[in-house]
Amino acid sequence: MSMRYIVLALCIGWPITASAQPVDLIFANSVAEKDRYCLNDRTGLFTCSDLSSDTGYSSDVAAGDFDGDDRQDVVVAKNRVSGENQVCLTDDTWSFVCASVDLMKYVTTGVDLGDLDGDDDLDIVFANKYLENRVCMNDGTGTFSCGNVSTDTSTTYGVAVGDVDGANGPDLVFANSGQPNRVCLNDGSGFFSCGDVSADVRDSYSVAIGDLDGVHGLDLVFADKSAGAMTCLNNGTGSFACSYLSTYCTPLGVDLADLDGANGLDIVFANGGPCDTNEVCFNNGSASFACSFVSADNNSSNDVALTDIDGDGDFDALFANAKSPNRSCLNDGTGSFTCSNISADAYRSTGVATIFPRNFSDGFESGDTSAWSDTVPKPAS
Repeated sequence: MSMRYIVLALCIGWPITASAQPVDLIFANSVAEKDRYCLNDRTGLFTCSDLSSDTGYSSDVAAGDFDGDDRQDVVVAKNRVSGENQVCLTDDTWSFVCASVDLMKYVTTGVDLGDLDGDDDLDIVFANKYLENRVCMNDGTGTFSCGNVSTDTSTTYGVAVGDVDGANGPDLVFANSGQPNRVCLNDGSGFFSCGDVSADVRDSYSVAIGDLDGVHGLDLVFADKSAGAMTCLNNGTGSFACSYLSTYCTPLGVDLADLDGANGLDIVFANGGPCDTNEVCFNNGSASFACSFVSADNNSSNDVALTDIDGDGDFDALFANAKSPNRSCLNDGTGSFTCSNISADAYRSTGVATIFPRNFSDGFESGDTSAWSDTVPKPAS
């Protein structure tokens, strides 16, 4: 599935289905480790190399076509004041050329994408710790103008983009620690009016958006480091009724997909210590969930992405791990997983994103266009 399609689907509430086209992976790595690009061999096995010469201290990563050339680009969030958030544009040799996207220096903890001002290109929103969250508007060429989302200065760890009120395009939801989580409604031109999701004061580290109960539009799931998780059901206008979801461990990351082909969107949590076994929570169709472990792995995971890794048409799970190699968990179509290492890398990975495959081995570069599809875009001539 096209990453732009995924972004648009979340923004307007279309159903999301798995792709039959395996994807490549980008991992954001913290400390002094370089971010990594992992090429898929089309069966779910990967070969990894450095994304760029830039040295780590990254907190999150997202991918999308910023400059309209039908190649996927990358944005990397940096988690220390001495670093600037980076946009890495893919050139005509399928290499990434990276530059600062916002000259302001923040401790940035999360990033997400969406067409926030209705001009048919992807904009960027950054979640920042201690200072204002930022939105960077794209001029269509991968050049950005950035400003504050609002005057909020919460300790924000995560952000998700989606149209939660059914009006005026994509809205923003921020996962906060020590303050209520926030929802910022879009006026249609990329300006936002923010309010509390609920009165709950949590230790939220991540948020995912999707229709959990089949009514009233897009709902929210927060991963909470201290209290498990919280689901917030939408009344259709961007107001939410929240309740606790019982989990076994310590969620730091969260993603949504229909994993078993029944009853709508399920949830996968990436769990960190002290209890760090990742969990899957199956939906009964009305946003009531039964949770179990994805596998016996104890890897102190920071992030999870659900996508079709091996091209068999169902959603698999990718985990970014802090203490051990990152893991891919292949779904058998029923929500049962078999996990293995993505590579021998044992970096402190903080985020994972999927990206269109480059497919160096399939003949595209030699002129074979028989396999072009909407999920493997042809380079601009």
